[in-house]
Amino acid sequence: MIYTPTISAIVTVTRMLVLYQAKKTREERVMEIIKRDGFSREDAEDQVPSHFDLVKEMANGFMTLTSYGGNPSPMDWLLRLRTYGIKIRFNTNADRVIQWVGDTLLYGHIKFSIAGLRSMIYGLVKITRMELRKELLLLDVDKDGRIVEGATQLPRIE
Repeated sequence: MIYTPTISAIVTVTRMLVLYQAKKTREERVMEIIKRDGFSREDAEDQVPSHFDLVKEMANGFMTLTSYGGNPSPMDWLLRLRTYGIKIRFNTNADRVIQWVGDTLLYGHIKFSIAGLRSMIYGLVKITRMELRKELLLLDVDKDGRIVEGATQLPRIE
């Protein structure tokens, strides 16, 4: 899905614009109070809404999903479309990534047969058994993973 990253970029830029607009709006209101009422900058800043309140107001106005109390807006549509695209992306296999040719599996540039896969799994089981005997059960084992003769034997499991 080539659209999902593009939609995410649009959403991110829009969020940055909201932050910029909140900063600009707050500064304009502060300057208005200073000029109109003659307050100091500090007193004027105490009277205007905070950046958080301004962002919250704008977000509730056009950046919140309707299912969460927002108003229908292009942003609502974009967020839903992006969510749908992400769902498709993570629930669909990409074309031609995994293919079967007879009993051979092709995964990207890697290919192996069922016999090769079976051999790999048997090898992993053998190595795991050897490591368990040696490292977990602290048994004396030879290079093939067999318990050395005369060493403590595994308890018999009924």
